[in-house]
Amino acid sequence: MAYTEAEEKLRRASIISPMDGVLLKLAVREGQEVEPGTLLAQIGNPEHLQIETGINEIDAAQLKIGDGVEIINKALLNEPLKGKIEYISPIAELVNTSQGEQTQVKIRIAVEEAKNLGQIKPGFNVNLKVILAQKDQALLIPYEALVQENNRDVVYVVGQDAVVSKKEIEIGLSNELYFEVLSGLKVGDKVVLNPDEQIQDGVKVIVNAAGQ
Repeated sequence: MAYTEAEEKLRRASIISPMDGVLLKLAVREGQEVEPGTLLAQIGNPEHLQIETGINEIDAAQLKIGDGVEIINKALLNEPLKGKIEYISPIAELVNTSQGEQTQVKIRIAVEEAKNLGQIKPGFNVNLKVILAQKDQALLIPYEALVQENNRDVVYVVGQDAVVSKKEIEIGLSNELYFEVLSGLKVGDKVVLNPDEQIQDGVKVIVNAAGQ
């Protein structure tokens, strides 16, 4: 009877990982008594990395499963790794950040296999750039050239005689540096950057050496 009970206790004390992988962290030591729910060990597969992060509620509304992601670590990677969003939490949570409390949505990114994947390890910090949309060809203007007037997007275009003309444009995709122009401009048009109140329709300007 005692032998059978000892065998059963030994069987129940044996912990088998439900997945193949590498022991990343052993949180207990031999002979230690633990309570139910105590973390014993962390198992993972470094060749199939996932990244979990929180996205603020405004940006999270633009994301969808399958969106491409560039994973950047300038100290370790010569070029960004590629990944895809594979999970977006159905709920938002209030979390404390360096900027104070924020409402964030958790997302999970699957990192695609790459030759330099081994340089990124669990626990490292990376920067993420989510690709919401992309085009092979687009007409772009710098962020500094766009002016909003009466809910219209306008730019000041410099003609061959250096006279400025105001043009209303339609914009499409954008990032922190450029706007895509869908209509209102053509390739080769010169636009005024950071136009102030002195820049008006019909004003003559001096074009600098860079053609701006």
